[in-house]
Amino acid sequence: HLHDYKIRLFDWVNTPSAESFLHYATMCDIRFVCVQENLFHELKTYLLKVTLVQQRFLSAFARPIRDFETPMTFFKTFVLGKGEHKDEFDIKKGAIFPLIHGMRVFALELGIEETNTFERIKALNNKEIIDRQFAQELIESLEFFFTLRLGAKLKQKERNKELHDNYINPKELTPFERDLLKEGFKVVDKFKALVASHFKLDYFG
Repeated sequence: HLHDYKIRLFDWVNTPSAESFLHYATMCDIRFVCVQENLFHELKTYLLKVTLVQQRFLSAFARPIRDFETPMTFFKTFVLGKGEHKDEFDIKKGAIFPLIHGMRVFALELGIEETNTFERIKALNNKEIIDRQFAQELIESLEFFFTLRLGAKLKQKERNKELHDNYINPKELTPFERDLLKEGFKVVDKFKALVASHFKLDYFG
C-alpha cells in the first residue's frame, strides 16, 4: 500500500541506520515497470520531499563513500589485499560504489529523477555542480571500471571460480590498463572530495 511505503520512507529518514540506508538506496533507484504509474511517481515525489526536509540525513547518507579507501597510495602504487585476495583489490568497493552512491545522494538533493548513474552525471553537469570535462572523466572512468570488472569475472569463469566477488589483479592488466586505472582512481578521489565538501561530511563527523 502506498501509505505504508510513505511511512517506511519517513522512518528511514528520521531514524537512520545502516539497514535503513540500504533500503533507502534501493528505493532511490526504483524504476517504473507496470501497474499504476501515477502511484509510482507519487512515491518518488514523496521520497525526494521527505529527504530534503532532513539535510542532516543527506550528509549521513553520503558518508558511506568513505567506508572504503581508494586502493592507490599517494605515490600512485596499488594497495593490494592479503590472504585469500593476495595481490588483488576490490574494484566495486574502491571505485564503483563511491561514484554510484555519490551520484545517488546528489540526485536526491537536486530532485534528479534519473536512476541511471551515467544520466545522473549528465544531469549534475546540466545543473552546473560539475563541469563538462569532469563529467566526461567520471563517465569514462566508470565505464572503464565496469569493463575491468566484467573482464575479471570472465577470467573467473574460465578458471571455474564462483562469480561472487569484484577483485582485480593489476598484474593481469596491460601497462596501458594500469595507467588508465590509476587515472580513474584519481577521478574517484576528486569526486569523493567534492561529495565530502558539498555535504559537509567533515562537519557532521
